[in-house]
Amino acid sequence: CCGFGGTYSMKFPEISGTLLAKKLKHIEETGASRVVMDCPGCVMQLRGGVEKQGMKVKVSHIAELVAENLKN
Repeated sequence: CCGFGGTYSMKFPEISGTLLAKKLKHIEETGASRVVMDCPGCVMQLRGGVEKQGMKVKVSHIAELVAENLKN
């Protein structure tokens, strides 16, 4: 869990931020160029974190990945 949980990140920003930092660290350690998930809240939280840190990782919702592959 990224800790977004709707209003969770607004009510508990320190917990949400800690969870986000942990997830970003783990993503970076994998060396992945893309992460895909099914939760829109997670997409927003992780995408924002990736952009803020200047990471070269694409964050996508599973529907985006499916749509991209339907075009091929």
